[in-house]
Amino acid sequence: MSTKELIRIIDDSLPQTQCRKCGYEDCISYASAIVIENANISLCDPGGKSVTEEIAYKLKLEKIDQPNIEDHKKQLMVAYIEEDECIGCTLCVRACPVSAIIGSNKLMHSIVQDWCTGCELCLPVCPVDCIKMKSSDKIWGKKDAKIARKHYEDTKNRMNKNSINKHSLMNDNSGNEYQDKDIDCHEEDKKKLLIERILNKARNIRTS
Repeated sequence: MSTKELIRIIDDSLPQTQCRKCGYEDCISYASAIVIENANISLCDPGGKSVTEEIAYKLKLEKIDQPNIEDHKKQLMVAYIEEDECIGCTLCVRACPVSAIIGSNKLMHSIVQDWCTGCELCLPVCPVDCIKMKSSDKIWGKKDAKIARKHYEDTKNRMNKNSINKHSLMNDNSGNEYQDKDIDCHEEDKKKLLIERILNKARNIRTS
């Protein structure tokens, strides 16, 4: 088995919350560190005991160096925004690894509960502490991890694409920058319409 294949197998054991509590940038980075750097396999806080044991089994380890940590089969904690306190700074939008937070500058933000992984990365960046955590009725499982990984990869790809487009616009002197700007504007219009639609739904739920 190749190193790349083993990393993928270990990554499949991780919950894909992308919370960075293990000390690595994301789940795949932690999986890589386990395989390549022999990192401690019990660093996944949301995964807990069962994930550690699953990784140990896949690596065929006889002894698990594991502290007393809880099993991951517990209710998921998800983030929500005290919307009356939100100032629309968009810092949480940029911090969310799975694009679960929607909102534009100086507009009320909202969190898509079904997408939230409970990573808590939005909490420290909020300047007015309007983001809180609450229990959900969901038990995080393999299906949720698969969906969360897809959202994370889509978010990363979009951010990379935006970064490349900005760099291209700054350095392209061929005149094509106007066409690129038109494309960006169309995409921005679609995004604004989607945000407004979801925010209206959130307002209706709050006032009903």
